[in-house]
Amino acid sequence: MVIHIFYSYTQEELRSICRSSIEAFEIWARRIIHNKLTTEYGENYFETDIGNSEKVLNKEHYKKYINIITKNPSRCNRPVDALFIESLIYILCKQKLYKTLFKEVLDYSYPQGVEEVREFLGRLINPRNSLAHANPISIRQAEQIVCYINDFVDTIKEYYIRIGEDKMWNTPFIIKATDSLGKEYYPNENKTLFEVFQVDKIFSVGDTYKIWVEIDNSFNEDSYRIEWRFFDSGAILSPSHECCITFSVAEISANKSLSCKIIQNQEWHKHSHFEHEIVFSFDVLPCME
Repeated sequence: MVIHIFYSYTQEELRSICRSSIEAFEIWARRIIHNKLTTEYGENYFETDIGNSEKVLNKEHYKKYINIITKNPSRCNRPVDALFIESLIYILCKQKLYKTLFKEVLDYSYPQGVEEVREFLGRLINPRNSLAHANPISIRQAEQIVCYINDFVDTIKEYYIRIGEDKMWNTPFIIKATDSLGKEYYPNENKTLFEVFQVDKIFSVGDTYKIWVEIDNSFNEDSYRIEWRFFDSGAILSPSHECCITFSVAEISANKSLSCKIIQNQEWHKHSHFEHEIVFSFDVLPCME
């Protein structure tokens, strides 16, 4: 009898894998939804009449959307960034939008149509809610999350290959960063070159600061490397998903810039020599006596 690899993980390892998979689903779903809705209805697509006095979101999902952009507008580079899994699934399976926008995308993995999409993506909601509320999930639920999301991501990638946009760009990118101050940062994978995030704290010599990044997990970790550096130093501070710094006199500076680059193991790169970069800017002051 073969023991499934999922049985070798601890509960926390299993939860981490599933959370990462769900975030990958949200990233790819937002990407295709934003691209399709922008092309069809313009950048203000959640406020646009899509016909017969109907909008993209119903009242329930629109209320959730408004709540997010009101409470946390800084995380929403695009309207779709304010949506989570239930609303994303709602849009993908909305009959009018499915027929005109998403059928050509999703047919690769869901040949039976919108009901098949709704059935399999809907199975993600309960385990996702368990993860969000620190409740346990079963091995079977973990299997479903990983398998169903891989199917979904595969169909989006296949669509971009079919229309010739896979080079714009099927490269690894950072989907989220979290720091030791409890702040989350959500990069836009389509951003040109790099994004700068201002850290809301002034550090002093002797302070310690740590940042973690999550990479779209549809890319194998062996296919890229991570490099953390200060702009004014060539030394790599960390080659991993996290970087921890205890500031010394050498780091004293206004607008100190800490860069995290993702570099794929290929002969070509999206931006000359890297694929995605985010930068954290902050001040480091002398130790006050």
